Amino acid sequence: MKVKEKLKTFVPPSAHAFHNHVIASGSADQQILAQLENISAQLPEILAQLAAVSKQLAENFAQIQQESKHIVWEGHDFEYNALVFGGFFEAVQNTDFEEKYLKLVNGLDEESIETTNRIISRMQCCLARNDGIVPLDLFTQAEKDFFLFLQNEYFPSILKISDNCYVYKQYKLPINQFEPCVFLDKHGLMEMETPIEQLEDKDIIDAGGFIGDSVLILSPLTKRNVYTFEPISDNYNLMQQTIAMNNVRNAVCEQMALGGGNKTLTFNIAGSCSNQFAHDACAHENVPVTTLDDYVKKHDLNVGLIKVDLEGAEQDFLKGAKETIMTQKPVLLLSIYHNADDFFHLKTILESWNCGYQFKIHKGLDYCFYLETLLIAEVR
Repeated sequence: MKVKEKLKTFVPPSAHAFHNHVIASGSADQQILAQLENISAQLPEILAQLAAVSKQLAENFAQIQQESKHIVWEGHDFEYNALVFGGFFEAVQNTDFEEKYLKLVNGLDEESIETTNRIISRMQCCLARNDGIVPLDLFTQAEKDFFLFLQNEYFPSILKISDNCYVYKQYKLPINQFEPCVFLDKHGLMEMETPIEQLEDKDIIDAGGFIGDSVLILSPLTKRNVYTFEPISDNYNLMQQTIAMNNVRNAVCEQMALGGGNKTLTFNIAGSCSNQFAHDACAHENVPVTTLDDYVKKHDLNVGLIKVDLEGAEQDFLKGAKETIMTQKPVLLLSIYHNADDFFHLKTILESWNCGYQFKIHKGLDYCFYLETLLIAEVR
């Protein structure tokens, strides 16, 4: 067999030969030919659609690559609580923002101003994105390294002894709630200018005691007592367990809230975020409220330090603590991150009392860029 004839056995026939074959094959083949011609006519449009899809896929892939630089760090979701984040967004857009900002940074040291600027600029960045994502490129490399330390070293070092006993170093808790801002940052105590020795013979107030974790940090500072206030029953019971597990001898636990008057309030139950403000909590509890001023007078306390973390009720607390603060001038560790009004105004309120306080703003250690921010006030 010649080479040309051999090739015909496995090489497809030409289009012309195929067409002639189909024509000679009868009506069935004519139908097939018609279908092929129809497909042939649609082919340019199909190819154009495929090209468009291919282009879109390429753009999507490029977008995914870009967005991979903006991964939300696990644990940031709660930063988008509408009451908190939304309030900050509104504050930085209001016409009086410049006035609020200048009052806030007035008299602060350089590090505090840098901390304040960093928090606000990150708020503005997230506002500009307007998509509910905190991009990792907001954080410095040192912060990212700290996140990895928490993930790879700190949290894995927490040991579960039983369902009711968790251990980190020498500290024991009845639930696994070892907040880095408490056990690593020590509530900002290391940022104080006041010598620790000045607190040894004074009482300490822990407003917002939660499960007693703060007591473990505060109790070694004084030879007198730490008075810790927690109104929620479940938290209070856990607090008593914490005190017993760690053999703390100088803690006085009070199941009540500190506020601007003597009354009863309905609190929303939400674990460490339980508060007196309306939201969709699954349960509520009526709790007694007293003022710090009345409590100090009743128990004749000499207060050297007050730590306050009341989920947004800090201004109400100050109303009921004004006399104690003005007369005894204790060190204040005030949470100012729960809402924008606290962030910009707690310092202004204290300045209006003319107690001689000097201020620092300190960002506590955690996964977020504004949570656990403290206003530290001291008379130096």
